Amino acid sequence: MIEINIPRQMPHLWQKQLLALALIEQMIGNYVLFAEVSGQGDSKVFRNIIDLVWQQLLGHSVKVDWQKQRGKLEEICPDPERFDGYGVWPALDASTALSELITLLDENDTEGLESVIKTYYSTIEQFLDAHDLDVADNQRALYEEADNLIDKLLTVFSVEAKQVSAVKAIKEIVRSQTVSNIGIENRTL
Repeated sequence: MIEINIPRQMPHLWQKQLLALALIEQMIGNYVLFAEVSGQGDSKVFRNIIDLVWQQLLGHSVKVDWQKQRGKLEEICPDPERFDGYGVWPALDASTALSELITLLDENDTEGLESVIKTYYSTIEQFLDAHDLDVADNQRALYEEADNLIDKLLTVFSVEAKQVSAVKAIKEIVRSQTVSNIGIENRTL
C-alpha cells in the first residue's frame, strides 16, 4: 500500500473542496464505463452533481440542497452484491468519493478531503491487484501520474490566490485529462 500524503498547504476550505472535486472529476470515467456496460446507474445524474459543485465553487448563486443530491447519488450508486465484474468497484469508489465531497460541502467536514484522496489512490491499488499486473512498473506509473496531477493542482493554489481563478484553472487541467486514475477513457457527458 502506498503512503498517502495529504496536502497541508491549503488553508481555505474551498481549496480542499476543489482538490477533492478535481480528483473525482478524474475518476468519472470509471463510473461512466460501469453504467454503460452494466446498464445500471445514471452518468448524467453523476455528472450533474459534479457540475453543481463546480458552479458553487465558481461562486455562481446556486442554492444546492446537498442532502437531496446525496439521495440522488445513493439511488445511482453501484451495488457490488448485484454485479460480479470488477468494474463495479472503481464505479463504487467514484460514488463514495463524491459522497465524501458532498459531506465536505454540506458539513464543512475537512476530513472529507483525506477520504477522497485515500479512495482515489486505493482505486489504483485495487485495479493493480485485480488485474495481477506487474505491480512494480504499473504501480509506479499509475501512482506517478496521480502524484503529478495532484502536484499540478497544488501548484495552481500557490499561483492563484483568488478562488474563481483557481477553480477555472483546475477545471481546465482536470477536464484535459483523457483517462481516469486507472486508465479508463474519460468521456465527455
